[in-house]
Amino acid sequence: MRLLVDFYEKWFTGPLGYRYRIREVGYAIGPLKHPKTGFNRYPYTLEGFLLLLDEKREWLRHMNLFLSIASYFDLDLNEPLYDSIHYDFDNKEDPKEAIKSALEFANNIRARYNADPIVFISGLHGARVIVPLAKAVGWEDYVLLYKALISPYRYASQLVDNNMLQPNRLDRVPYTWNIKLENKEIKRGFSYIVDLKGKRLRAEDFDWNNYEPLDPSKVTVYTVKADIPKPKTIWIGEKKTSNKQPLPSSIEELAENEAVPPCIRNVIEAMVKSGELDHYQRLALVLYLKWVGFSIDQVVEFFKRYAKDFNERITRYQVEYLYGKRGKREDWLMYSCRKLKELGICLDCGWNRNPVTYTYSRAQVSEEIKQRFYGKAKGQTSSHTAYQINSTTAGLDQATATLSRVQVTEIPDWLQVFLRDTRLRVFDYNDVKQWFERRHGQVPAKKWHSIERELRKLVEQGVLGRKFLVDGQWIDYGSRKIRNPPSKTVKFYVKG
Repeated sequence: MRLLVDFYEKWFTGPLGYRYRIREVGYAIGPLKHPKTGFNRYPYTLEGFLLLLDEKREWLRHMNLFLSIASYFDLDLNEPLYDSIHYDFDNKEDPKEAIKSALEFANNIRARYNADPIVFISGLHGARVIVPLAKAVGWEDYVLLYKALISPYRYASQLVDNNMLQPNRLDRVPYTWNIKLENKEIKRGFSYIVDLKGKRLRAEDFDWNNYEPLDPSKVTVYTVKADIPKPKTIWIGEKKTSNKQPLPSSIEELAENEAVPPCIRNVIEAMVKSGELDHYQRLALVLYLKWVGFSIDQVVEFFKRYAKDFNERITRYQVEYLYGKRGKREDWLMYSCRKLKELGICLDCGWNRNPVTYTYSRAQVSEEIKQRFYGKAKGQTSSHTAYQINSTTAGLDQATATLSRVQVTEIPDWLQVFLRDTRLRVFDYNDVKQWFERRHGQVPAKKWHSIERELRKLVEQGVLGRKFLVDGQWIDYGSRKIRNPPSKTVKFYVKG
């Protein structure tokens, strides 16, 4: 018990060692949201917090314990300061996915900023990522940092609970019990810190000095809140020239160019420093680069230099697809700002139109490209916009090595995304159904029968192989056409 109390004391003081501060403490004896369990929330000094733990010593195994993410230096709880950024990765259906994404995010932060996030398993449905700061910041700066760090990644909209983005939010304390009432059943899980490989750490080994804090000044944040007026025009005789400058020829340099929208700058910077981006961030980046004048070869070369999972054949195919050179040969438009908000990529710069027009208003871009963009934007219905491609471009980030020796044209769009999201090499009907339901809700029977037929057709085409469970053993039948299947229990795999 003494070792845990020592840890709780360190956790209360935080990365900057604030012993003389006030934090709100929340606790419940028993499961959260239980009709008979009360939740207590009061401001405490460190001494008061330790006294509370001593008084509740016998109840700690039955206590949900929380601390405010904010620190206060007066009893009125005015002007809160924040010495760490808190992210909650949560997936009730698949906690392992949430934990895996939390570790991936923490490692990306380390690669981008040479800082050491803390990851702790929350006990039931996922994990937390805590990014210690080298200096405390106010709430506005906290929000900017929070969004800048998380927005280049898919978890921003899929797995991260943005309810954590509240100034008076409480967060769970590691090495305590997570006790909840779910479906009239009490569930318990112990929370604990892990290293960036997922290995459990002992409470007595924790020390803030073991973690390099993030210097907020090293993070590029964007605070544009309104549309900037149109650029000035200089008149020379009868000829009109603009003071707009061309974009740099290097994609990397776009991350420092003010003519590029903040969301795209952030995505480029994340790729350059971490080598990893989510599918939708990569798709948005490629479409943006396309509509501001970069060639297919330039885009492919950029991913070749930085993407950790680069596969030239797949990347080139998908980039050419977006440029209208493959597949349907559709000249896909860039995501709108509204769609980027839905995907969690937007940094709220206030533009609210389309990211490429942000650049058109600030930099020299080929008139031919601009006229083509405006013509398509005006003439196309929403069904032709880029986000209606669904996920045809899933292979852009070579989400799974299973596709490495399979012709991408043979893999249906939804299956490419399924393989990318799940990382499964072998899967069954239930795996596919659960994935569909996570993304789209309950699957109608008619739709599901169509998916089953498509999987069987892919087997007949030689794209997928098939294994049947016979007498307790999995027998590989490859892509053979079978009139009377030997078993109802079947698994599929991508051939190649």
